Amino acid sequence: MSEEAQVSGTDRWLRERLFDRGELVVSQVPMVDLATGVSLAVRVLAHGAPEHGSVPPDEVRRLIAGADDPAALDLLAREQALAATETDPLLAGFPRVLDAELATLSELPVLAEGAPLTILLLDATTALERPAAMLRLIGTARSQGWQIGLREVGADHLSLAAVAVVEPALVVLSRRMLAEPSSGLSIETIQATTAYSSSSGAIVAAEQVDDPATAAAAHAAGVTLVTGRYSRPHPEVVAADAEVLFRLFTPPLPVPHQSPFELAARRATPRRADKELLLALSTRLEATAETGGRSGMVLSAFQHARHLPPGTVARYRRLGASCTMVLMAAQGAEKIADPAVSVAALDGSDPLVHEWNVLVLSPTVAAMLVARDTGHPSATERQRSFDYVLSYDRDLVAHAARSLLTRLTHRVTAVPPFVPPLPAGALGSESRQSDPELS
Repeated sequence: MSEEAQVSGTDRWLRERLFDRGELVVSQVPMVDLATGVSLAVRVLAHGAPEHGSVPPDEVRRLIAGADDPAALDLLAREQALAATETDPLLAGFPRVLDAELATLSELPVLAEGAPLTILLLDATTALERPAAMLRLIGTARSQGWQIGLREVGADHLSLAAVAVVEPALVVLSRRMLAEPSSGLSIETIQATTAYSSSSGAIVAAEQVDDPATAAAAHAAGVTLVTGRYSRPHPEVVAADAEVLFRLFTPPLPVPHQSPFELAARRATPRRADKELLLALSTRLEATAETGGRSGMVLSAFQHARHLPPGTVARYRRLGASCTMVLMAAQGAEKIADPAVSVAALDGSDPLVHEWNVLVLSPTVAAMLVARDTGHPSATERQRSFDYVLSYDRDLVAHAARSLLTRLTHRVTAVPPFVPPLPAGALGSESRQSDPELS
């Protein structure tokens, strides 16, 4: 028997024990303020019964995610967790934090009136695999009264991009980030979560903080809430005060067929320019993405695939080697196949086919150029005129990014080879020399 078959058989046996034999149990642990020890929320964890060789919570999550029907198992685990907090609450009325699988969000009931604030934690490392479905499901959950959090933030670069797109109420750091606090990824995580929590008021948390060293790493990373033996909970706070700490908000939802230009034109008066200027601005923005960190995203729309000559595709392939997500959207884009770039083919009725968009979003960079073709006749291709908005407003860029991602069904998962960034100023000159359209 192969090792893979042995693992699969063991997983089936564990799922049977947990979900068919009733060995799944629920624990409630306080989430406390790292600085004061005051309890502010309840972490609800599903795990195996100790008397049967306890299956830890992270292993339960893995077993659910790998099941043939993860939605059904996740629903069972969540129902059991919520029932435990209602029949025997650790801290009555306090905010509840529990795990969830993205696929089950469409089946959520409306959160009961008067129920404690409830945050569903999704895995940040997989949240962007199917962006359009993810945005739709999260929008449904929020409309039903549930709040969304992300766990495993800092486990990889994609998890940081997920924070920028999802805009969660609670960010739970990966244990890997606390175990390696000075690694390149950990530093990028601190940048991302600090920028996000400062602008949104979202809370950063860490789990299994069991010793002074881990507590020190959590404090250095900007963590507010912790669980673990080092948490030393105190009961002074009341539920109403705890809920106030979660300065929750619901990010604006993408509207089907709404475009980034339409969003930007509500906040700024568009300017008019020819294609020559927009080419220069676009290549400058693309160049900034290579220095914005590996977790950065470049999301672009080019009207039609005929505006994507080989030089442009090569430029975006290079970006795909230095950014965690690169998107090219255009009518007819299904003809483009590149392992480093996600492609969205636009329908002819989509307003995006009349737009030229370049968005760059990373922990330290938020910039976008969004332009709409005026349709006016021009003597040459380079003299075509556009109305455009150039913005560095992070909130607007994130909203526009969600709008673009509603067009992307699946993110490419191939890992391209690393390509060193070009010297400063070289990206723009290279792109103009290699693209017939730009010459």
